[in-house]
Amino acid sequence: MNELLQKLLIPIILVVSGILLKKGYIPNTKSEGKLWLFLVIVGCVGIVLDILLVFVSS
Repeated sequence: MNELLQKLLIPIILVVSGILLKKGYIPNTKSEGKLWLFLVIVGCVGIVLDILLVFVSS
């Protein structure tokens, strides 16, 4: 279970930072307008892949 939490840590941080970027809590420039969406998508894909790997390996 500890291994799963370690694998999920970075994708969760990506999703949270994307949400904070969208809400304006992290400063953003106009050239990075869709950076928040990229962070959320990459984080969600990482979470789904990690969960699928756990189900496949067990």
